[in-house]
Amino acid sequence: MRLPDGIYREVKHFFSGHACWHDMRLVRPTLPNCSNVAIPGIVKVGEPGSGEQFLEFHRQMIRNFKWIVLHTTGNLDAYKPWQQLPPFLVEIFNENTPGFLDGALAGIARLLDDDNVDRLGIFLERKHIDRPASGIHDLVHATIDFYERENVDAILWEDASMRDMRAAPHNEHFWGLHGWIDEFYAEWQRRHRIPVDQTPLMPSLHGGHVHLA
Repeated sequence: MRLPDGIYREVKHFFSGHACWHDMRLVRPTLPNCSNVAIPGIVKVGEPGSGEQFLEFHRQMIRNFKWIVLHTTGNLDAYKPWQQLPPFLVEIFNENTPGFLDGALAGIARLLDDDNVDRLGIFLERKHIDRPASGIHDLVHATIDFYERENVDAILWEDASMRDMRAAPHNEHFWGLHGWIDEFYAEWQRRHRIPVDQTPLMPSLHGGHVHLA
């Protein structure tokens, strides 16, 4: 479901670099329009540091989104982080991949006590052959896209497809999902006595893309 118009316009403006950030972390980037984009400090997916970078990158996006919501008239309830996975996702996972969800949540619970947050981020972000319950982030993106194409008028998702990283931030579910993931990051920080900062943060543009310092 696409964000309300006012929020949508701001998100489309400020988060245009989201897809390039994801694409440039791939071993073989696929988006030609990102070839001239400079985003310093990129760590390839699955490499040491990539999990923490994934968590921190989206933490800052959420903080920027909170600021946008606070400064966009009439949309103060637009940020709705999931407290748990929505029932429709639970149903789809349980029907199509029995046991995956239980394994994923158990894996996350174990990694919250791991002394290295990078392992938590890597497990959450992408599927790994040696970790059958990993990759809930990518799977939720793809599953929501499938669900919305099957259940919602196409006009509502055409520029808010969760499968397309260029359009995913325009979807309400993107912020619910990443708010849910960010709470795992925050819980890891609390358990390891690291300060948690989830306060709204004014976004800035750098070279036509969001600059995440």
